[in-house]
Amino acid sequence: MDILTKEECQAIIDNIDEWEEVAVTKIKGGRLEFKQAPVDYWKEQYPLMLHELVLKYDVGDYCSEHRDSSWTKISPDYVAYEVWITPLNDDYEGGDLYFAGELIEQVVGVPIKYRKYILHEITPVTSGTRYSLVSWLFIKI
Repeated sequence: MDILTKEECQAIIDNIDEWEEVAVTKIKGGRLEFKQAPVDYWKEQYPLMLHELVLKYDVGDYCSEHRDSSWTKISPDYVAYEVWITPLNDDYEGGDLYFAGELIEQVVGVPIKYRKYILHEITPVTSGTRYSLVSWLFIKI
């Protein structure tokens, strides 16, 4: 089943040594400000989970409303089809997830699955640090 325990979530966070700063304005709208680190968590169970990152949102970090871009085509044969956001903790404030303006409940360890073209955003974190595992499932085209 696609659910992680709180201990598994904490282990993912604890195993990251280095964070890359992301601050970018997307061409078709949206501003992203957070830190990221590459991981391979679901890949053994889902071989076409070809791109995974842990995102770290400190106070003030956010991701304004946007759609995931066409960069998610990694080769002539594969394109991202579905995105999974798995909350890794809940000891922060702010950092709410919205799909097309609708607030989405986040439960630690339970992936939220959606198509890459859905408008989504993360509101600014107001206290604590928000961690999530973001995974892109690819399909052969």
